[in-house]
Amino acid sequence: MLDSDIDIADARRHLSFPSSSLSRRRFLQALAAGAGAAAAASLLPAGEASAFASLGTHEGVLLMIYLAGGNDGLNTLVPFNQSTYYTERPTIAIPEASTLSVGAGVGLHPNLTFLKTQFDVGQLAIVQGVGVADPDYSHFTMLARWMDGSRTGSAMSNSGWIGRWADGLDAANLFSTVNVGWGGIPLHLVGQRRSAISMSTSDAGFGSNTSSWQKDRYTALREMATKSAASGTWPDAFAKTMQTQLTVAATAAPSFVGLPSSNIRQFAVAANLINADIGIRVINVVIDGFDNHSDEPTKHASLMTELNDGLQLFWSKLAPGFQNRTTAMTFSEFGRRVVGNDSKGTDHGAASCMFLMGPQVMGGLHGSYPSLTNLAVNDQLKSTVDFRQVYQQVVDKWLGGDSAQLLGGTYSGLNLFSSSPGDTGSSHAPIPTVVPKVTGSSFRSIVPERVLDTRSGLGAPAHPVGPETTLDLTIAGVGHVPLNDVVGVLMNVTVAAPTKSGFLTVWPTGAPLPQASNLNFAAQQTVPNLVLAKLGTGGKVSIFNSSGTSHLIADVCGYFIDQQGSRLVPLAPFRALDTRSQAPGVLHPKGVAMLKLTDVGGIPASGVDAVALNVTAVSPTTAGFFTVWPSGEPMPITSNLNFMAKQTVPNMVVSKVGSDGAILVYNDSGNTHLIVDIVGYYASTSGTGIAAIAPARLLDTRGGHSVAPNSTRDLMVVGIGPVPAEGVVAVILNVTAVQPSAAGFLTVFPAGQERPVASSLNFVASQTVANLVLAKVGASGSVSFYNSAGTTDLVVDVVGYSVG
Repeated sequence: MLDSDIDIADARRHLSFPSSSLSRRRFLQALAAGAGAAAAASLLPAGEASAFASLGTHEGVLLMIYLAGGNDGLNTLVPFNQSTYYTERPTIAIPEASTLSVGAGVGLHPNLTFLKTQFDVGQLAIVQGVGVADPDYSHFTMLARWMDGSRTGSAMSNSGWIGRWADGLDAANLFSTVNVGWGGIPLHLVGQRRSAISMSTSDAGFGSNTSSWQKDRYTALREMATKSAASGTWPDAFAKTMQTQLTVAATAAPSFVGLPSSNIRQFAVAANLINADIGIRVINVVIDGFDNHSDEPTKHASLMTELNDGLQLFWSKLAPGFQNRTTAMTFSEFGRRVVGNDSKGTDHGAASCMFLMGPQVMGGLHGSYPSLTNLAVNDQLKSTVDFRQVYQQVVDKWLGGDSAQLLGGTYSGLNLFSSSPGDTGSSHAPIPTVVPKVTGSSFRSIVPERVLDTRSGLGAPAHPVGPETTLDLTIAGVGHVPLNDVVGVLMNVTVAAPTKSGFLTVWPTGAPLPQASNLNFAAQQTVPNLVLAKLGTGGKVSIFNSSGTSHLIADVCGYFIDQQGSRLVPLAPFRALDTRSQAPGVLHPKGVAMLKLTDVGGIPASGVDAVALNVTAVSPTTAGFFTVWPSGEPMPITSNLNFMAKQTVPNMVVSKVGSDGAILVYNDSGNTHLIVDIVGYYASTSGTGIAAIAPARLLDTRGGHSVAPNSTRDLMVVGIGPVPAEGVVAVILNVTAVQPSAAGFLTVFPAGQERPVASSLNFVASQTVANLVLAKVGASGSVSFYNSAGTTDLVVDVVGYSVG
């Protein structure tokens, strides 16, 4: 007998079945790029084409999103009109002013911005008070009941409601139901005669990895697969199946690389699988982490962002032909208690809320919000909607099944769909899926000005910043930055004499610390990086130091404001100066180079306020720094790039230009060569607006997908995470090369265009180094990363974007 109080991980393990078909699972992984069913079927061995079945025009597709651990419905759909909510949750309640009101005295969590947009256009149905009349507070038993779905469902169930529904489908279609990222087949996708296919989100399967050992094995297996040494039907079939699987995996692999490496990757895979049109009717994904017994404000906020961004990514990637045939639905085994606990968390509860999203849903609030004062035993919420009422609607109106048979009873009372799948009639015309648009802010450049120096006590106490310590820095109202209307800042941040290797993260004060970095450093290494930072509470940014103690320096070179100002015009990289082959030649100590940039490399002859450059010091003879400023102005007491002897190092620089369209570059000490690459400019009469955001990780190859030497990797950035799916012209990325095996450089440029003669980041062997990169977006909303030499891991964090 299982302990009913087992944790959510064990509950999921006991309610899962082993994957039924390894080869077909790997084959399905290869198809996640969105290849058409006809093309994929042509690669199958003879007789296997029936495994694919294109969907009919009126067959509905369901994306199921399991919120694992028990989602807190009270902090997801906030009852700000019930005073008890605030008295019982003094440390975890969400202020009314922060909620996204949807009427009737309730509001969505502030991070559910995309869901609010969909609610406003009638594409989000919110079902309130969902649960059962006789709740249990065990993950295992309640999850089993939700998965089984029947009136008699229990922890002893051996099939689930979707699995039993799929039993009635054409058995020849292997891909009717698919699970992504669970690690087995979850019970609700298991039928009495068939079950789903389970797949990972990591890659396209064996043969897709670029590492030498796997390529060698791949080649050997392909040779084996082409030789039918044995006799008989089964050996031939096995060889042919292996050959087909390896071919498809290798062919589809590049399409996996462009997907985000964060948890929302599974939403992109789900959309691509549906786009492949291989007969998928139900696809399941999971978001972990909702069992928040402590620190719920931080953890739950992050999960709400993941749900919001995942759904936005899913709908942005879903092909138009499937938009009105697809509905997304969330579910969780239970909610949380009304009363918060002493650890700023919540304990297992009863009723919660569910979301259904899509063009054919009946948008709005459904059911009634449970009372926070008229409670059941143990001070638990009383559900107002049985979860099987939702299942009844999904089965009967969307999937075309018999809910009474599948659920073992009759459930009614809801009306969650306005139209049938694929219905485009005039009386049921679907509302186009809306992805929020952003106009962006204007830029105002200034002569660089120091706002932080912990060596002297400027902007913070005069002592080093300790390990795992956060420093809040006031930006608004400091120096030449206005007090009001400023939304972001561009500043050069330098770490000086750190005692240990580590990294800095800069983000809006008041927001959770993101999983991202802005600057990486080694012990005793003084290193800068340009940072685009959104301002947070009190007009401040927060700076987190991961390890060791170090001094911090910050120089502001401009800010973003929701008023008139300059707009960004991103360009493909263009090399404007290389003193190794051009005048003035090597820069000597205290030397100054003048560089006219207007009417060069795509920058117009007039109307230019500032330029965006990548500046590189090449082989300096001693440690020193560069200062960049507009010609005709006094040299500021700031630095743009710090370097060590013999170190080739770049840094992104945004500099105001002088009246003659030129900038000056001062070399403090030693002899060094200088490279300047143009990546854009700011103009008063044209260009795009900038949206600064909290850093978000788009790619991390450290899981086994390092970038090979002399190779290019494309990364989709549009519609990923916080980046909108429409109107994006360029992205601002913090790009980090991690432990490269040899000295080299990265070039970031628009995908689909010829690689320019320019560099975005230079590195030496075993050095982890970061640089801010302004990257114009190319084909399919992607940018390309070229690695010149050695093998390196690549980490990419987005910190902003420009929109037209």
